[in-house]
Amino acid sequence: MRLRHALLATAIAAGAFVGAPVRATAQGTPGYLVIVNAANSASTLPRGEVAALFLKQVTTWPDGTPVAVVDLGDRSPVRAAFSRSVIGRPVQAVRNYWQQQVFGGRSVPPTQRASDVEVVAYVRENPNAIGYVAPSTPLGQGIRPLTIVGK
Repeated sequence: MRLRHALLATAIAAGAFVGAPVRATAQGTPGYLVIVNAANSASTLPRGEVAALFLKQVTTWPDGTPVAVVDLGDRSPVRAAFSRSVIGRPVQAVRNYWQQQVFGGRSVPPTQRASDVEVVAYVRENPNAIGYVAPSTPLGQGIRPLTIVGK
C-alpha cells in the first residue's frame, strides 16, 4: 500500500505527463470524463492509479486524506466505457470483484449515483471525491477534469 501511495504522490508531484482529459473511447461507445473537486491538488494520474482508486486498492490521496469514490449505476453506458478503459474489466467483472470484497469482509463498493448530474453534485460537495461523467456533462464551478495518462 505504501508503494502505491508513493507512486501516486510521485505521479502528482511530477506533473510531467503529457495528456489530456480522456473524453472518448473506441468508436461507437460513449466516452467519459474523470472529474475531481477543484480543491483537489491532483491534475494528472496514471490509468493504473485511477483504477486502484476505484477498486479501493488505494484509499487515500498522497496527503493522507481519504478518497471519496463515486460510480455511476451498473447500467450506465458511461460506466461501461470507464470500466473497460480504466479498470480493464467489464462492469459485470467489477461487480463480481465487489461481491468478493464484501463477502470477504475486506471492503465495500464506491458510492453510486444515478446520473451524471448527481455525480457532479457529489464531487462538488466532497473535496476529496473522484468520479466520472459523460464528456458532454456541464461541470460548472468547483469541478475540474482529471487527466489520465498511460495505457
